[in-house]
Amino acid sequence: MDDCRNGAFSRILLQTTSTVTYTISSLTPGSICRYRMKVENIIGASPYSDILSIQYAVIPESPPVPSYVARSGGDTSIGLSSSISIKWDGPVDNGGVSVLGYQI
Repeated sequence: MDDCRNGAFSRILLQTTSTVTYTISSLTPGSICRYRMKVENIIGASPYSDILSIQYAVIPESPPVPSYVARSGGDTSIGLSSSISIKWDGPVDNGGVSVLGYQI
């Protein structure tokens, strides 16, 4: 695996034949970690696998409460439309990745 900052790969040798999973902890939201594997036996080592890149992220915080901006409108009984506009700021912590959108 690399250093999760697009740096050099380091070697982690698992000296077991039964382990097929490995857990990496203490990741920072937004970090992109790259992994590659190879297998060794008494004859030698295989080439490295293709690189798997994974971006670690968490669910973002809720945005602050929306604020009332403006109300406009007319008498809907005679066909005039009415509307209310609201405004909000983005969350303080986006969870390490860009916000895709908001649900209202």
